[in-house]
Amino acid sequence: MVREMIIEDVSRIGAEIKELKNQLEIEQARRYTISEEQIVEALTKLADGDVNDLIYRKSLIKMLVNRIFLYDDKFTITFNSGDEEVTITDVLLAEIKKGCRG
Repeated sequence: MVREMIIEDVSRIGAEIKELKNQLEIEQARRYTISEEQIVEALTKLADGDVNDLIYRKSLIKMLVNRIFLYDDKFTITFNSGDEEVTITDVLLAEIKKGCRG
């Protein structure tokens, strides 16, 4: 009786292992290999985009910005490039605008 239970368990575990190996192969086949050239090309296209194009601007926001919190006196942005939030106050925003104007 115990021996039969052990044999059933071993058989079941063997079938599970086989199924997991099949699933692993499927997932590994889904992986994409991206070359350095493809990355450089994509980043170059991104850098050369038209800032007046609404679709381009929305794409940048979707890619770079995780969350935006709006308050009465400030807003906080969490970027996809890190875990730290960036809080932009009215004063900091004014300094950024001033720096952009030269």
